[in-house]
Amino acid sequence: MLFRSLRELSKESGSTVTDQVLTRLDHLVGTLHGEVMKVRMDPMESVTKRLPRMVRDLGRKEGKEISLVIEGAQIELDRAILEELGDPLVHILRNAVDHGIEDAKERQKTGKPPVGTITISISRERDMVYVNIADDGRGMNLEKIRSKAVDKEIISEEQARVMSEEETVMLICRPGFSTADEVTDVSGRGVGMDVVQAVVESLGGTLSIESTSGAGSRFTLKLPLTVAIVKMLLIQAQEHIFAIPITRVVRTTRIAREDVKESQGRFYLTFDEDLIPLYFLRKMLSLPNSHNGNDLLTVVIVEVTNRMVGIAVDGVSGQADIVVKPLCYPLDRLVGYSGMTVLGNGMIVPVLDLGNLL
Repeated sequence: MLFRSLRELSKESGSTVTDQVLTRLDHLVGTLHGEVMKVRMDPMESVTKRLPRMVRDLGRKEGKEISLVIEGAQIELDRAILEELGDPLVHILRNAVDHGIEDAKERQKTGKPPVGTITISISRERDMVYVNIADDGRGMNLEKIRSKAVDKEIISEEQARVMSEEETVMLICRPGFSTADEVTDVSGRGVGMDVVQAVVESLGGTLSIESTSGAGSRFTLKLPLTVAIVKMLLIQAQEHIFAIPITRVVRTTRIAREDVKESQGRFYLTFDEDLIPLYFLRKMLSLPNSHNGNDLLTVVIVEVTNRMVGIAVDGVSGQADIVVKPLCYPLDRLVGYSGMTVLGNGMIVPVLDLGNLL
């Protein structure tokens, strides 16, 4: 925060010498930050090393023989993320053992080897880490998922008829959802995947799920490399500034108001030939909404709960590398905010929790 304040003062003064000194200081601080980050990093192996035995034991309880293959366990992540990652991985593996992998007889009937396989593959792309958990089991029964969701009044029958496969699969992340016919020691309590999604998104990541009938399922956790300093996009609503993680942002664009479609009180726009929901930041935050006379809308396309949505904002103020501070009581009870940060000019900026706002 101090360095950002000095940079702001340098701009105001117009001093070339000060600017050169700050540039050198920026380089030194960047080098120091890199060294500190190395201390914070641990390999994924610290979390995954106990998983093979757990899967074997769970498989034996279910009368199944299952092999767990782990690839890329040497890839490093921020220790703070690794501490939160253990339980989500266990939830996914439990579901794979109980719901995904068939017993030996059923597998042989479908031409599969008697031993089921679950693969955890970890890879890194720039400042993001991808954790893929895939099984070669029976896959998910989409009709059963839709039926259970309707029975539990999570969705209506009309929604079930028009819901895509991708949207249907993500229903398993709704709180209390389970397709298990009876509760077992392994799963079926209606908890698990909602916890996984909540933890991943609290870390600034995303969860996506794919499933093919008869061929298995794949869960992909997209996680930031670190939570120490987070890249944020600064957006405006009236004179207020808010921050959202860059990892959620797909694109910023300008669209004509006449291109916004309305149906049953909801707004939509076309993005990559698909119709996606459009929300207005002022309305989301219960701020006064007034037409400024501009026929163009500034829209930020973001990925939230495995779907694309557009958020109409009053402006985009740029990007910033920030340290997110958690909210303390009673502010931690506010819905839609995951923390706060302070910009170089001293402005306090709330960090939005889009998953709870939309």
